[in-house]
Amino acid sequence: MPVTARRRRLCQWARPWSSWVTGVALAMAAGSAGAADLQARDWAMSCLSCHNIAAPAHARRPALKALDGRSADALLAQLRDLRDGRPPSTLMRQLLAGYQDDELARIAAYFASRAAAPPAGR
Repeated sequence: MPVTARRRRLCQWARPWSSWVTGVALAMAAGSAGAADLQARDWAMSCLSCHNIAAPAHARRPALKALDGRSADALLAQLRDLRDGRPPSTLMRQLLAGYQDDELARIAAYFASRAAAPPAGR
């Protein structure tokens, strides 16, 4: 069999496989990007147990600041400061102690991407 005929047969066999491999690689890349967003969302959900503007505020305590729609840079700076003990706090430092800077940045980006919610009762 001449070389060109052999090459043509190989290309005919390899073409469907190459597109399948490319498709799988693209799906894996998209899946890992989506997983990163879901992980940031999961981390951020623990914040909403206290910082949920839609929940009714306790009668003797004002509602905590909403996190949705805030600037990612400003929120990241505040999260780092709280994690590092500036200003002193009893709870936030403990809650943020296990997060690295890149994880805090992903949490801040998640809240920045959400639209600011209207206050409860409006």
